Amino acid sequence: MAKSPYKLPNVFVGCPYGGRFKFAQFKTSLERLPFRFFYADTRLQTKHLLEILRKYIATADFCVFDISTYNPNVALEIGLADGLGVEYYILLNRTLAAGVPADIQGIQRIEYSNYKDFDERNGLVPQLVRFLRAGSKLADFIPQFVDFARIGFQPIEFFVSRSSLSAAFD
Repeated sequence: MAKSPYKLPNVFVGCPYGGRFKFAQFKTSLERLPFRFFYADTRLQTKHLLEILRKYIATADFCVFDISTYNPNVALEIGLADGLGVEYYILLNRTLAAGVPADIQGIQRIEYSNYKDFDERNGLVPQLVRFLRAGSKLADFIPQFVDFARIGFQPIEFFVSRSSLSAAFD
């Protein structure tokens, strides 16, 4: 649940902003969810970048990090969230990923392959919502605001990729 029960949860998003990663589509998909999203490039400040990231991550209700195309800044943000004890989720677009960095391979992740809301098996939003409803502190919050019929899927059980499951037991 959000730190204040009458507010939407604040979510820090760590992701690449260019290259093969389709930031505009990614952001548009996430904006369909009932959360307030914050990105590292939101506004110019006269503070050290690491302090800005620490503030964003520490005040977030949870974080999502997309590691689809390896980006050292995103890896730093994951480490910062982990060190601060903030709840976070890793996203991976299977169509973009060449592989998962070794130090992140054992961490479960939410895998998707497109930004289509109606694709319940592979769409970013359905996969993220399904996971949050299954195992997050926000589970009670999401059904109140997300119109699942409108975005075109029926919630089903939590999806764990075969690769992340085998990595967890290796």
